[in-house]
Amino acid sequence: MEIFLLNYLELVCPLCSPIFAITGGMNLGETRCPISFKDLGLKLHYVKDVRPLWWSVMLRGFKILIIELKMAAELFRIRRAVDVVTFCGTAYFSPSILLAKALGKKTSVLAWGLQYLSKEKTPAMLTTTERIDQATVKLSEKVALRLADQIDVESESATHFLGLEEYAEKISINGAPYIDRDLFFPTKPFDERNNVIGYVGRLHESKGIMNFVGAIPLLIQRFKDLRFVIIGEGVLQERITDELERKNVSNYVTCTGWVPHEALPRYLNDLKILILPSYSEGLPGVVQEAMSCGVLVLATKVGAIPDMITDGETGFILEDNSPEGISESVSRIIDNQNLTLIAKQAEKVVEKEYVYEAMVRKCAQSLAELVSP
Repeated sequence: MEIFLLNYLELVCPLCSPIFAITGGMNLGETRCPISFKDLGLKLHYVKDVRPLWWSVMLRGFKILIIELKMAAELFRIRRAVDVVTFCGTAYFSPSILLAKALGKKTSVLAWGLQYLSKEKTPAMLTTTERIDQATVKLSEKVALRLADQIDVESESATHFLGLEEYAEKISINGAPYIDRDLFFPTKPFDERNNVIGYVGRLHESKGIMNFVGAIPLLIQRFKDLRFVIIGEGVLQERITDELERKNVSNYVTCTGWVPHEALPRYLNDLKILILPSYSEGLPGVVQEAMSCGVLVLATKVGAIPDMITDGETGFILEDNSPEGISESVSRIIDNQNLTLIAKQAEKVVEKEYVYEAMVRKCAQSLAELVSP
């Protein structure tokens, strides 16, 4: 959840002073960040994690409780210096939110990182430990959402996808992580790019990556000049390699593994199409980043994606994320005569709605709504 927290801190730095970041399990002092906390006058409080105890769910739960209690203790120590307490990433029902309410502080939850399961994700995709985790997180998130004064959501579609309609009076549309246009911009004209289709993300069943892999042989049969790039790492890495070799298509696919964020624009500028066949998302940063680099995005109709992508105008919606559905959708895109225009319109969406200045304005409005009588 570091990316959510770091991004949010960048947005509120021009709006609030001082700011205290109380974390468990991450050291922001050691995390690469595009802003200087010192220059912005940000006072950073870090609660150290205890030694991980992953071999036992019970001991892991005890570890989390210890972290939560330490975070609550830190919040109590600085209670006189804060007016608003924001819970970023997964909104665990924790001692901190109870304490914040008891102290009379305004509380908000950033729904950017909520871990609700989509209706399409089946239990078979999860391990036993993951199912326990998801059930626990879902329950804790529901309690936290009821206690919060405000819930910040990326878009209207994300509100419905996450099932947050019952909290309508608390919802504030506060965009999503902003895109750095100095880093993510087109360096290669769309018409000069080769016919390369890519996937960027975690290699996990919930991302639909195996469906993408299954679509590759179907697409190669139709279009001999297509090439594919898979960027990311995860538990399915070896299975993907084996499947590509078994289908005798590995020569058409480049698997890069993990790529540093600052190097990602170079890879995106080699793509014509980015495919995101996920079963569940919020508003994936890679969708914004790809659009900002002039890449056509084909993504499933989940999370906040429908509010960013209008099919045939700023990208393409994937109604069926099966291998056959992906193949048909890509064929539809390739036959479209307006691809260069669509790529430019997608880039304009990012310029208008998701650059730093736009997101600061949205964040300022959200905070004003929260603290108003």
